[in-house]
Amino acid sequence: MCEILRNVETLSVVFSFFNTYYTFISYFRLNMYLDTDDLVTSSIIAFLIAIVVFVFSIKAFRWLFPESDIDDKGLSSHVWVEKPSYILSDPNACTVCETLTHGSKIRYCDNCEIFVDLGCVKKANKRISCKVLSTNRPPKNFTHHWNKSLLIDVTCCVCSSDDDTDSILGHFFQCLWCRRFLHENCIDQFIQKCDFGIYRKYIIPPFCIKTTNRFKNVSKQTIEKVIHPGWEDWTPLIIFANKKSGNNDGTLIISHFRRLLNPIQIYDVIDCPPEKALDWLKTTQLECVFVLVAGGDGTVAGVLNSIHNLQLKNDPAVGIIPLGTGNDLSRVLGWGTSYSDSDCSGIVNSLDNISVIKLDRLITFF
Repeated sequence: MCEILRNVETLSVVFSFFNTYYTFISYFRLNMYLDTDDLVTSSIIAFLIAIVVFVFSIKAFRWLFPESDIDDKGLSSHVWVEKPSYILSDPNACTVCETLTHGSKIRYCDNCEIFVDLGCVKKANKRISCKVLSTNRPPKNFTHHWNKSLLIDVTCCVCSSDDDTDSILGHFFQCLWCRRFLHENCIDQFIQKCDFGIYRKYIIPPFCIKTTNRFKNVSKQTIEKVIHPGWEDWTPLIIFANKKSGNNDGTLIISHFRRLLNPIQIYDVIDCPPEKALDWLKTTQLECVFVLVAGGDGTVAGVLNSIHNLQLKNDPAVGIIPLGTGNDLSRVLGWGTSYSDSDCSGIVNSLDNISVIKLDRLITFF
């Protein structure tokens, strides 16, 4: 379908360009009283007008017919950032050329956790697939996404060995979804279909998501529709973080949760308003959705206001990751006054033991 639309788009804009140009040229030629200089000037004007019409035709067509169909490879793209502060290892090996690189000369993908040096970024974009946000691939065909692991003190879930130096077993690989570790030569012995691991309860799998695909930039993608995967006790988790809260701790929160969940479940409230990110809840029949807000009281209040404005049948349960100072609401509700953990997996694990309570919010009229 995408290819058909692209072909129609190409034909339509080319036809529009030449049709506009021919129309103006014909019009000016009918005015025989124009001298040669005037005819040249008129032709140039006609050509410029044709270019403007050409550009607007492309934009109009793409707006009316966005490329919402996603092929089996899925919607994915690396998100390159400087190495996060919580990754203490240095130097790091480039995934492409396998050379050791330090400091500012290395880049880290916030979605799929690979390192590359600056000279290999373009090669990585072409050769290495990133974590998929959305795909048309059916659930039965959704396999593990193995990436070479840089972690130490891990154990292969097939042979139970922790030796990553054995030339027969090879290096460790980790699935980006279920988080399991395997030796390179043990992968073929493991079941190919991915079950999304211990956090599947909170993950929105790529085959259940349709995105608002008007933008090619992955960071601008939002959820348009979600289909229930059929899992028992499935409670999708949405993260909102304010990068500016505290000592820019929101950036680390976003990075951590992108590893644990589908990256499209994580939003920066500055770049994407919560009301826009949660609009898909209007069309879903889900009875239980969790929202975690990383920020101060102001950020939490903004998310609560957005949820109220959506007028949902079932409001999501909202939890807090307190960042910065003055987190009175977080303290009263039992989430503490600050967060200093270096790994968000502890937060996700604690969600199994939470209790949901109703919260009264007062509106003051002056």
